[in-house]
Amino acid sequence: MKINKQWHITTLVAIGLLLISVANTFSSGHSWTTVRESEWQGALIDLYFVDQQHGWIVGSQSTILHTNDGGETWVNQPSQPLPFKNEFHKVRFISPQVGWIAGEEGTVLKTVDGGATWMKLSTGTRAALSTIFFVDDRHGWAGGDGGLIIHSTDGGMTWVRQETGTNNAIRTVQFASPEAGWAVGDAGTVIGTTDGGQTWVAQQGGVAASLDGMYMLTDQMGWAVGGNGALIHTTNAGETWETQESNVPHSNGMPEPIWGIHFTDANNGLCAAEFGVILRTSDGGKTWT
Repeated sequence: MKINKQWHITTLVAIGLLLISVANTFSSGHSWTTVRESEWQGALIDLYFVDQQHGWIVGSQSTILHTNDGGETWVNQPSQPLPFKNEFHKVRFISPQVGWIAGEEGTVLKTVDGGATWMKLSTGTRAALSTIFFVDDRHGWAGGDGGLIIHSTDGGMTWVRQETGTNNAIRTVQFASPEAGWAVGDAGTVIGTTDGGQTWVAQQGGVAASLDGMYMLTDQMGWAVGGNGALIHTTNAGETWETQESNVPHSNGMPEPIWGIHFTDANNGLCAAEFGVILRTSDGGKTWT
């Protein structure tokens, strides 16, 4: 199943920059600057910065873009292992050299040279993968359609399917350690694990909307966001979740979806909503402007 979420380049850059320098935004004001207008065809779907200089964007038509100057310039990186155009949904790096991409048809790519070359890994699935997350150079998880979560303990060279207890698509997976992790997805799905995914337990998120983004600040405190302005918060590793008012704009009487969220500490965070809307909180998500 194709993911319909298509981000504008300005929203992507905003989310990427907040991941690595959001504290500067909090101290310097509310303004954002477009780093570069898009000159590439197709949808740009995800962006990740591993530090203040090195970042990657992925999207449709096998797009992989890379910057090593904080987003001032971007270059295409070839996706050589794929004989056909693919749609990439998620990119994550653990260093300027080592990273992974997840996409359609069970695709996972890996690089160990900063994206100069990519290798296609065998995942054992043809399901669309929406998310991928590694806590170190060995332990990683990917998730996608049909409640799928697969796990690797060797940097992605081999993968094992984990039982999640849901058939709803997994949109984001995140781990605080090789043991403690969470995943969110369609129809308000929230699941957690304390044993690396050997067992996943349903958590009560309290919303029916699909959850697309999540950020765990610690192994206890985190937020998840999604459709209809959904925003939920936990302070106890997901044992309980509370709804927070997101204050997103409305369209046709309904709140717009929120695609991504990030916090630098227990109080200060940003989230990105539809149409490039960026919201800010300084009180742990109780209020957003």
